[in-house]
Amino acid sequence: MAFATTVVQKRSAGTFNITVGKWTSTEGDAAGTIAVEGGFVIAAIFTSIDSSGNVQTHAPRWSESVSGNVTTLTIYHQETVTDGRFIIFH
Repeated sequence: MAFATTVVQKRSAGTFNITVGKWTSTEGDAAGTIAVEGGFVIAAIFTSIDSSGNVQTHAPRWSESVSGNVTTLTIYHQETVTDGRFIIFH
């Protein structure tokens, strides 16, 4: 399974925008992308709740590219995650 997002929701938190959702990835696959609107990325937090039921925070490397009001975040995941959640502040 390649990097994928589902249940993506876009919200505002005061003067910031947030994008949240679920994610999955497989170690060794190509980097994945997600587009967010409304400015540069401040932070991107990825967690997984894989089979153990314990929440683990992942700190994948990421980069961004901006075109107009859309920022594309490229996620360089490093391990397999089958049940992940993410929040991006932008």
